[in-house]
Amino acid sequence: MAQTKGCRSVNVGRGMDSSQIERLHAQLVEHLRQDNLLDNASVDAAFSAVPRHLFLPNFSLEQVYADEAIALKVGASGEVLSSSSQPTMMAIMLQQASLQAGMNVLEIGTASGYNAAIMKHIVGQNGRVTSLEIDHDLAQEAENHLVDAGFPDVRVVNIDAVTGYAPRAQYDRIVSTVGVWDVPATWIAQLKSNGRLVVPIWLDGVQVSATFIRQADGSYLSVDNRPCAFVYLQGLGAGPNVRKQVGSTSLMILSDEIGTIDTVSLHLLLSDDLEIHRLGKSLTPTQFWYGFQIYLMLNEPD
Repeated sequence: MAQTKGCRSVNVGRGMDSSQIERLHAQLVEHLRQDNLLDNASVDAAFSAVPRHLFLPNFSLEQVYADEAIALKVGASGEVLSSSSQPTMMAIMLQQASLQAGMNVLEIGTASGYNAAIMKHIVGQNGRVTSLEIDHDLAQEAENHLVDAGFPDVRVVNIDAVTGYAPRAQYDRIVSTVGVWDVPATWIAQLKSNGRLVVPIWLDGVQVSATFIRQADGSYLSVDNRPCAFVYLQGLGAGPNVRKQVGSTSLMILSDEIGTIDTVSLHLLLSDDLEIHRLGKSLTPTQFWYGFQIYLMLNEPD
């Protein structure tokens, strides 16, 4: 088993008074509103009511209320094993899930517990949220966070999520906050026939958050697919390895055929005779990853 280490930041800003914390929280919520991600009143109310800092006590308030993912645990080689999802991505997936009051929801990947709390607020007192976490320490910490934040009835289960959780099935919604190579059959079996499965799935170098809905012939189809980047499912359902370090650098390459790539030679190639070619338009990393790369995948020959 690879050694892991926690990922913590300096706790600056924790001396802020409640009004400063409320201001940072309100700024994050308003940011999500400006991006039209809180058009559902129940989702807006959940993000407004649930403070993120209660689930991330070891991070600065400025970092907690920035619209960014926060690594909670990293492996020995630096790969992120668990993170608190970016609030924007959380809101996008909640749009896809279309949660309603009273629903029975299964979450794959508890992490800090923040997303589970948001979902519990949406489904309300008569709804149920069960969250599965493979890491024992994270599961215990998340359970403590949920109790402290006023959500003691969210069920956190320390288990390999590939099995789902049959004792509380059938589920109206299954929401995965970890990327998968393929959807485990157990998740489908535990989903109601009119249910919805929202899951980040691997597609030839990128992930998309897919919204699978049962069709008349029994198959599951997603026509709502949003670019995303999540840590990968661990355990028995992890799928094949698609990542490899490039030489001795911090770069990682992702490929369906990673075993055929000589990353040492690739490192030498990238380091030799460097030339800069400009596209004529500046691209942010996000635009490149979720726009230009996908365009090339769809339009260029193999």
